[in-house]
Amino acid sequence: MYCGAKLSPGDSYCSVCGAKIEDGLTPPPAPMSASIPPTPTDAAQTPPPPPPFACRNIYSAPESHKSFVESFSEYFGNSTVNFRLKDLFADVFKRHSLSDAEDIFICGTRYTTPPLYAVRFSWPRPWLYSRVLLIMTIAFVMLMLCLVMFDSSNAIPGVIVVGSFAMPLTTMMLFLELNAYRDVSVYKIIVTFLVGGCASLLATMILYMFITPGMDFVGAIIIGVVEEIGKLIIVYYTISRLRTCHILTGLLIGSAVGAGFAAFESAGYAFNFLLDDEGGLYTMFDVIVLRGILAPGGHVAWAAITGAAIVMAKGNRRLNTDILTSGKFLKLFAIPVVLHSIWDMPIGIGEDILLIPTLLTVAVWAVLIALINVGLTEVRNINITHI
Repeated sequence: MYCGAKLSPGDSYCSVCGAKIEDGLTPPPAPMSASIPPTPTDAAQTPPPPPPFACRNIYSAPESHKSFVESFSEYFGNSTVNFRLKDLFADVFKRHSLSDAEDIFICGTRYTTPPLYAVRFSWPRPWLYSRVLLIMTIAFVMLMLCLVMFDSSNAIPGVIVVGSFAMPLTTMMLFLELNAYRDVSVYKIIVTFLVGGCASLLATMILYMFITPGMDFVGAIIIGVVEEIGKLIIVYYTISRLRTCHILTGLLIGSAVGAGFAAFESAGYAFNFLLDDEGGLYTMFDVIVLRGILAPGGHVAWAAITGAAIVMAKGNRRLNTDILTSGKFLKLFAIPVVLHSIWDMPIGIGEDILLIPTLLTVAVWAVLIALINVGLTEVRNINITHI
């Protein structure tokens, strides 16, 4: 029952196997034999076996400096799982069978949703999202060949849809794999992606009826506030309808709404540039590729944070609109609003190398990894209560 995991001073439980550490700093003493008590000589020569409910490792010394992710995790949820960025790519290049992929898709039904005590809280190793991206890329390239080599205008709608949907769907699939609870079916996710994405666009357009942003810094702030509120409305409704109460599930639902928003918005931009007399087809292609590259750091990530913020602010209470004014929610919701606003600002620094979007993508994924840490700690705590 001891896994060899690295422990820290003050731990009451092992963060990997969930084993209880009796007194927090010192593993419990080894049980004495009931038949023949050991002599002092024997005890000096033969060390006692490790106790059954303590991990073998010596406690690590406390670190003097903490990363932003660690500090953020502890601030919002005292995370101890320590999920790392490289875990997102650890299994991407490994061989996986078709059955492995099918197992990931079979989730969220009354027969395939695991009980809470059986939910795994070990580090996730997502990989299927990379295959989704590969499939979408192959389809996009073939459609482009039909368009360029054979001048087939019938391929244009496919180029726009597949190209615009590729990265948002890939990022949403990543959050599906990260959802350890496996409590949302692929059917529900598709509905949330399609209907929720369109509904969030509609909500945003309705909000824009009351205010018209400019193309300056103030306009960028207005865009950030309006579009994030538009997605917030749909994410809140979906979480309420699905009765979501877990952080990782909140991230998934938010990402599905954001992915739909991003995909349809990108398709609209691509179509508009196609109709542009100056750029036409080539400008459309550039827009699709550019927005695809930037998609993981945009609407999908921002809406995922909103979903987690709603669930974390709700806690164990019944979901109601009061949580939208709570400090815990506003602290998290301000992150996508601020990042979105900066993204749209006409800063003009490093435009050729996409400096600002790149930095904002790094920042938003630092926050997301911290939230994944908090979500996995939540899973761990649920497991501990059933030990």
